[in-house]
Amino acid sequence: VEYRRLGRLEFLSDPARQGRAKRETELAVRHWPAGPDGQPAQRIVSSEEASELEPCLATSGAPGILCNVTAYVAGHELCRSLQKACEVRGVNVQE
Repeated sequence: VEYRRLGRLEFLSDPARQGRAKRETELAVRHWPAGPDGQPAQRIVSSEEASELEPCLATSGAPGILCNVTAYVAGHELCRSLQKACEVRGVNVQE
């Protein structure tokens, strides 16, 4: 099953979202393991740092939240593999 750890950068233009992002980041750092490079799972970045990370995106001066552990999994492959595993164990799968 295809799996890629890509990370995620979200710009925080709304002040209320900035406050929530700070709390989310504190929880993420406390409860999630660090990324493979030892970086914290998630952190708040300045507008300038966000621009350095993704120079083709306009930041409008807003800070961002960088999640180093966000990943992508191919959902259709995962479901197909789960279906095969269930069928091997005798589960009758109805579509």
